[in-house]
Amino acid sequence: MDYSKLEAINWGLSIALIVLGGLFAWYIIKNKDTGYRPEAYADNSGTRETRQLQLGAYERLALLSERLKLENLVSSLYQNGYSAKDMQQVMIQSIRQEYAHNITQQIYVSASIWNAIEKMKDQNIFIISQLANSIPQDAAAMDLNKTIIEFLMANPEATMNKLVTEAVQFEAKKLL
Repeated sequence: MDYSKLEAINWGLSIALIVLGGLFAWYIIKNKDTGYRPEAYADNSGTRETRQLQLGAYERLALLSERLKLENLVSSLYQNGYSAKDMQQVMIQSIRQEYAHNITQQIYVSASIWNAIEKMKDQNIFIISQLANSIPQDAAAMDLNKTIIEFLMANPEATMNKLVTEAVQFEAKKLL
């Protein structure tokens, strides 16, 4: 692959991710006081149970954020003999399954946190797809994995996982 093409894609993805991260940070800051607060609506008898459900949801979403980290997907899903396209499909399918498995958690968390989870999912799928399209059609899974790891090393703040995890932790600590 032509290094200049990869560098141009890398820059394009970096700019897009920085813009998305900035928009997300702005959104979180703007809406930090307007999130859903079940304790404002629950009577005193349900507050403790409600908080336990909320804390459980925040725990699951923190775990989801870890599972959706691109470096974790690369290491946990790699199978020798996969093509890059196979690897792309497996990673995207895994992201969608993890998200679907946790979709009911949105009931217990603020809208801003759930929106952050959705954006993180979409962003990771976008990055995988863009990087997969930047390598030759006949590339092996290891080539895609290497491209993803190189991208992450060159752009350590490229994904929203860390920001989402911090936002989840922040909201969970408000319940304690």
